[in-house]
Amino acid sequence: MNLLLHAIFKFCTTTLPNYLKTFNYKSLNNLLPLESKFKLNIIDLKPNCHLCLIHYETNIHLFNKCVIIKPLLHHVTRLYVNVTGQHTSYFFDTARIQFHTPLSQTPHCNDLTPYLNSVLSYIIWKTRNKNKFQPSPINPQYSNY
Repeated sequence: MNLLLHAIFKFCTTTLPNYLKTFNYKSLNNLLPLESKFKLNIIDLKPNCHLCLIHYETNIHLFNKCVIIKPLLHHVTRLYVNVTGQHTSYFFDTARIQFHTPLSQTPHCNDLTPYLNSVLSYIIWKTRNKNKFQPSPINPQYSNY
């Protein structure tokens, strides 16, 4: 547990990396290249999510509703409760994709949720891209803490 607290403290004393700032900007301004946007111009494109391969790929589906992502959101919520001692439904709120950027440039531990959200959303996006170009079945399994 001390290693986890050390990692959180280190994260709380650094600023948000530029790649996360760029991702947040694109996500907040609806500029991420999702399949549903290209379907209007490309006839033979399949606009399904690259993770579950079932539903139409939109921001809300990819970051909140996808059956592959929901176990991750449960796991992160459980981890957040274990570390902070505060219960939250933040990670299941569809409006959370609007709250990537915290008010201050330097994070404080009490303002950790938007930073965690930024990192979580970025990881989901990178996983989606990896699966788009190198398709493989995804079966999320997480250990209990």
